Amino acid sequence: MITLKDAIKIAEEWSSKFDAYQEYEDAYEFYVDDGIITVGGAERNLIIDKSTGKRIPWAMYFMDADREIVELGEPVRFKPREKTLKLKYIGESFGAFSLTNGKVYAAKDENEGMYRVIDDSGEDYLYSKDNPAPLDGSSPGGRWEIIAEDDLPAKCYNHLRLNLQDEEITADIKIIGWEPFESEYMESAKWCKVSVSLKSWYLNYDIEEDEALDSVEVVIIKDTLQNWLDGKIDKEKELSFFEPDFELDFYVDDNTRYIEYIIHFVTDGVLMGGEYRNIINEKYEEYIYTYLRYVTQELSDYDLEIRALIDKGILRY
Repeated sequence: MITLKDAIKIAEEWSSKFDAYQEYEDAYEFYVDDGIITVGGAERNLIIDKSTGKRIPWAMYFMDADREIVELGEPVRFKPREKTLKLKYIGESFGAFSLTNGKVYAAKDENEGMYRVIDDSGEDYLYSKDNPAPLDGSSPGGRWEIIAEDDLPAKCYNHLRLNLQDEEITADIKIIGWEPFESEYMESAKWCKVSVSLKSWYLNYDIEEDEALDSVEVVIIKDTLQNWLDGKIDKEKELSFFEPDFELDFYVDDNTRYIEYIIHFVTDGVLMGGEYRNIINEKYEEYIYTYLRYVTQELSDYDLEIRALIDKGILRY
């Protein structure tokens, strides 16, 4: 069984233009959402079998009378990859803020005849692929040399915050500063800065960039959540941390299973004695796990799992 991440890699080999996908019980469908072609609407859509990772022809998938097609959730839009280039300009320098001989510039492949280049002005302008030169003819210009080609933009891991809302309260959480660590000993792990906001008709609590968790503890939470989602936790489990700001309690019995979170109120780094307790909505457990994968750099804000949560308003810049 292939994952969504595996399917994305396969889809990218077929086309960089895909900007939407629909998940089915047994397959993923990638397509271009251009207002004309819709999900399940054309042979040019790519259907990937979950069990084998192989392409299924559109007609074979949707016209199979014995196949029960079950959609899992709504179609998800995402930003297609933009191919970025590093170009070296070779030729006569021209303009005070245009192109300099031997300098490397970031660029995008705009169309058949032009590159969009961030030139010496710091802004992006269109230049000929064959002979970049000033429009007034004051210089013969030169040529481009492609020195690097990068299919991915720079990945980001610190920009997003997790926003969870239910009937009782809105919780907003951001964790920044996570770094890989060499061992699980506290002295080897860097402290992360945690921001928490809890808003309701009866509560207005904020802490900004408090050193409440270290990098090891963030991974412990993520791995415990993964085990929880995989059904590997079959008895009560409590997570408490070096700093007493947070606790997570995992409850399991014959009739129910749930996660309770406890936030101990802190002001200027000092515990105030009060606390807030609530049960995590079951549908949010996967969202929190995905966010922690983002924080620990398994995912970036360019991965489809993250883009899907941005589209839903669960993750916000």
